Amino acid sequence: MSALTSRPSAPEPRISVICIFLQAERHIREAIDSVLGQDFGDYEFLLVNDGSTDASRRIAEEYAQRDPERIRVLDHPDRLNRGMSATRNLGLREARGQFVAFIDSDDRWAPNKLREQLEIFELYPQVDAVCGSVRYWESWNGGRDRIVPTGHVLN
Repeated sequence: MSALTSRPSAPEPRISVICIFLQAERHIREAIDSVLGQDFGDYEFLLVNDGSTDASRRIAEEYAQRDPERIRVLDHPDRLNRGMSATRNLGLREARGQFVAFIDSDDRWAPNKLREQLEIFELYPQVDAVCGSVRYWESWNGGRDRIVPTGHVLN
């Protein structure tokens, strides 16, 4: 589906998950599967192509065909490469959720990520953004995974 087509008429989801990708065929399935494996289900999933010429757009489209009510594939006009910022902005323009969550195409989420972060927003309405620890996933290439806390906590 192109970003230029009309939006589905489904009710607004609580969260819009945006995954931008460019030449991501190596890891994109794992990223998509980690979103689809969430224990919280009130989200839409926008897979936003930044002009890929490998198989990653076809992979994204396969997932969208399996769950067209939840998953959409977006492209820039003429499927051009416009860069990360323009590609995220395309996803944001099409997002219908109350909240937005970003996942990179080579990332994986823990199954409780969306639920736990939404609970923080509900408990602390003054909070504007939530982030969590990052696992630098290097074991796939013979390295060692490491977890790095991000953000900070006030009060």
